[in-house]
Amino acid sequence: MQPSSTHHTKVKYYSYGKGLDHREYGLELNWEDQIVYKETLLSIECLGKNTKANKKESWDQDMKKRVEIVKYFKQRLFFDINIYVTGKNTIDFVEIGKDKGSNISRLSKLVDIDLENIEYFGDEFSKYGNDYPILDIGVRIHKVENPDETLAILEALI
Repeated sequence: MQPSSTHHTKVKYYSYGKGLDHREYGLELNWEDQIVYKETLLSIECLGKNTKANKKESWDQDMKKRVEIVKYFKQRLFFDINIYVTGKNTIDFVEIGKDKGSNISRLSKLVDIDLENIEYFGDEFSKYGNDYPILDIGVRIHKVENPDETLAILEALI
């Protein structure tokens, strides 16, 4: 199946994989609402995009369920790909070299700004978090929990 070039195209899929019991992780199978293709990445919205916010908030607060799902895929995929836990119920599959760290490094060269002069704000810096690739590129990092915290830090920097 070839995804279209339309941003956020839904891609139907049939199985998380042989051996992965979706019920063990509290997942409901709603194929039309769980997979989103976004050009250089594929996202699995584990509970579905249309799941109520309070259910997403309470489902996997410590990220342990999604980390186990990431480990499952990393052990079984036969090609190199980055897999990250992001948001409240999402797992992203990202092409090698297209992660946040690689993209910021390319952008800094393009606009001729040294990495040490870049301020980066993120919330998912754990080993499986989507901000993890930023840790080793030399930018100044600010771990934040919400937009208000980001704004407060930005105002202090200006």
